[in-house]
Amino acid sequence: VRKLYYNENVYRVSKSSGSFRELMQVGLECIGGIGRADVAEVLWLAASSLYAIRPEFVLDVSHLGLIGTGAEKSLLECIGQKNPHGIADAAREFGVAPETVRDLQTLASLAGSPREVLPVLQSMAERYGAVRDLDELETALSVFDGTPLVEGIRVDASVLDDMKYYNGIVFKGFLRGVPGSVLSGGQYDRLMKRMHRESGAVGFAVYLDELERLEVTAEEEPAPAADVLLLRDPDADPSSLMRAMDKLVSEGLSVRAASAADPKVPAKRTARLGENGEVVFLD
Repeated sequence: VRKLYYNENVYRVSKSSGSFRELMQVGLECIGGIGRADVAEVLWLAASSLYAIRPEFVLDVSHLGLIGTGAEKSLLECIGQKNPHGIADAAREFGVAPETVRDLQTLASLAGSPREVLPVLQSMAERYGAVRDLDELETALSVFDGTPLVEGIRVDASVLDDMKYYNGIVFKGFLRGVPGSVLSGGQYDRLMKRMHRESGAVGFAVYLDELERLEVTAEEEPAPAADVLLLRDPDADPSSLMRAMDKLVSEGLSVRAASAADPKVPAKRTARLGENGEVVFLD
């Protein structure tokens, strides 16, 4: 697993004009044999990034497996717009059963805390064979339980993106004072396959141009170098990992988690996450 970050300009084709537009982004990517712990860590970093910019944030999270990969483009657009009438019209065009139409309308309207929304999604997931997808979503969101960040986390099934690009968990971040999203990301294994790579991948980007709308009250300080390199198994329990990292951070230490020792990762000390979630220092 490789963990990378970037701070550079990117270019996108405008949907309205068809011309290229330049965007300033800072982001990170986790690429390789990623597991649930890696996905949860990236989601945690996305929420932490929003919180560092402004504590009044919202991170909307969903899983594309809850919608399905075979949905028509017009139907997906209506779900993303939370448009129940459009969903009904598009579904009728493609011969979708009435009970499925009702479920899609309910799915598009769902938005709230994980505690409120996940139980509602459970019965739908069982009906449409998406139990594993919902379990992946629940596992990733479990890292926020009992933390201050949980107040900004919402489950919103209308968070959709290009299904040729993304798969699995997707998310968008918002800040008070900015009308649009300032952060977006998710899993993009499909893009890797289009590039003839078998690797998995997950990451996100913060749109720096959008942050110009915020009033800056203090200069950003550079992040400190890692005090501890915390080694863990690729499929380590995300909740145990985040609790261990949070405990170290509460002690004034900066932490970098990885599945194997990497000489390129500067750290003053090395530790391992034990089976019971304890931190065992190796030096």
